[in-house]
Amino acid sequence: MTVRNSVLYFADIAFPRTIFNLKRNPSAEINVVDIFQRRGYRFTGRALILPAEDDESLMIVNWVRATNGPEYPVDHVVKIETSAITPLLSPAYIFAKPPPSLEEIRSTYYQKYGVDPIVP
Repeated sequence: MTVRNSVLYFADIAFPRTIFNLKRNPSAEINVVDIFQRRGYRFTGRALILPAEDDESLMIVNWVRATNGPEYPVDHVVKIETSAITPLLSPAYIFAKPPPSLEEIRSTYYQKYGVDPIVP
């Protein structure tokens, strides 16, 4: 997924069922969560499957190939016209008493995933 000019796009690399579902019902919801901070955003909107020759589609195809290599097939490019953007919080913030700090959450998930934080 990428954002260009305040619009969300995603490339269908290996998700034919998703495209089938979007053709039947273009309602879309994408959740983006930072796995260490356990917070993120929910993007809700309408999905448009772009024609292959569309300039926007070609922009995303070129970005995918530049980022991942030419062997990544892009079967479709989907543009999400967002109607709502809302914050997401993990249950780790909501149900713990007292609620943990962001630093406590981050430390817990660094340990859980065996990751050392990058120190500037």
